[in-house]
Amino acid sequence: MRSIYLLLFTVTAMFLLHGCTEKNNDAQSNTNNSILPLSNESTPLTYPIPKKVQQIIEKKENHIKDYKVIMTKEDLFITIIVQSINQVNEQDIAKQIEKELIDAISNKEIHVTSDEKFLMEINKLQETNSISKKELEKTLTEWKKLLKDQT
Repeated sequence: MRSIYLLLFTVTAMFLLHGCTEKNNDAQSNTNNSILPLSNESTPLTYPIPKKVQQIIEKKENHIKDYKVIMTKEDLFITIIVQSINQVNEQDIAKQIEKELIDAISNKEIHVTSDEKFLMEINKLQETNSISKKELEKTLTEWKKLLKDQT
């Protein structure tokens, strides 16, 4: 009887340890792909993300599974994907992040959304790697309109 209990305890411990390592791997992969490098042949169209922005987003890592950022001279676009347990509050989390960013950064127009469509659009831009300034401005203007329509 003791051997059965020992076997059950060992199997349970292995499952728990495996689950903990999966969470750590996910957290490490989130930070690697969050910034979108877009550039034209001669001049970069996006700017490096300030440390303040990364710190604010990383404070919410308990709630956020993935995020993408595009920053231009005038705008900061952030799309977040929340963890499944927090999907009920995903819009509240996005609003909280947006409010904190507005307080921290005053010289940019900040847009934060939890809509997965924007994540797919950013990924499309990332795959093209090079886009003209005019096309990027047109795309960002469309995104602004869509975000206003959502609210």
